[in-house]
Amino acid sequence: MSEYEPSTPNPRNLIGIFIFLFCLMLYAFLIAAGGDWLEEKDVWIPVQFLYYLVFGIIWFWPSKSLFLWMARGKKD
Repeated sequence: MSEYEPSTPNPRNLIGIFIFLFCLMLYAFLIAAGGDWLEEKDVWIPVQFLYYLVFGIIWFWPSKSLFLWMARGKKD
């Protein structure tokens, strides 16, 4: 039976998680503020729906590059 050797943690993962959480909270705050502004201006509800749909999906692309950066530091 082979012995399990735990790998050393990658500091990029910890840094990346904190960056991701901070940026995601900031992004969510900004999007919610924009949605509140749309509601105050009595923008048509389907437009508000599209706003939240587009900005609810768009956060993926910047975070993808962060996750790739985090994975690049892995040593197998």
